[in-house]
Amino acid sequence: MNFEVSVMQSTHAPLKVFVDHCVAARMPGFTHDSKQEFIRSHGCLGGRYSPSRFMPLSQPETLQFQVVASSFHPLKMLFVSCYVKAVPTSTPTTIEHKACSFTDGRWRAVGGKDHFCSCCASTCGMRKARSLDSSEKDVKWDAELIVGPLIIQ
Repeated sequence: MNFEVSVMQSTHAPLKVFVDHCVAARMPGFTHDSKQEFIRSHGCLGGRYSPSRFMPLSQPETLQFQVVASSFHPLKMLFVSCYVKAVPTSTPTTIEHKACSFTDGRWRAVGGKDHFCSCCASTCGMRKARSLDSSEKDVKWDAELIVGPLIIQ
């Protein structure tokens, strides 16, 4: 399954987009017990046994990713809910602003800053309060996006 998230560029400063986390569930939203998280920890997609991945960037305001439909088994009808955010293109890649996939035996970042993906194997974002304040001030736009229902055959 192919997904694309983008932010429209208009009169504001140029933005780049990130997917912070995504879940698949029988109902839209993040609060359901039966949800299956497939993007987690501020942009970690898939894992050691998943071919799901972020695609190479063509433009900073657009992020594309592929998720293998069998990842959602046993769900046959589902909603995909994602929390996305946009930051100025000048914002550096960080633990909170990344897009990482497990490829060729290791976590790799779209754009090449792989060292920010090292936390994907465990938990990302264990920060001090001060760093939370400084990283979140860069977020210019955020939203919960929902796609569905999707039928898996």
